Amino acid sequence: MLSCCIACNIIVGPSQQAVQCDGCLRWQHRKCKKGDSGITRAEYIAAVKNGQITWNAKKGNLEFYVLVRLLKEEAITSHHEIKLVCANKLEKTQRKSTRTMQATLFNLWDKYSAATHKDPMELLDACSKFSAF
Repeated sequence: MLSCCIACNIIVGPSQQAVQCDGCLRWQHRKCKKGDSGITRAEYIAAVKNGQITWNAKKGNLEFYVLVRLLKEEAITSHHEIKLVCANKLEKTQRKSTRTMQATLFNLWDKYSAATHKDPMELLDACSKFSAF
């Protein structure tokens, strides 16, 4: 499980060297900026080789308070992106082939919607006749 470091409260990533507390089962960076675990690199590697410690922090569900913090950061980022799009300072770009395919699909759908006799097989057949790639 991804967790915040006991000492610095920064997420311990799955590829970082970390140790897990036997008491609270939370993680700490082996070399943490705010509180060294006291385990040298050589000791850590030896412990991993002997099977006494796992090399990576476990992957899995985020703890609730970590999830809340990440969602807040995402909300702030999204808000800024929306402002930029509204101010025409950020635009979505599309490849010409994607635009062409999308236009063709919309045209086929418009023809299907406008038809008095709607046959879904005709729509599927028409969609299958052009290649998206």
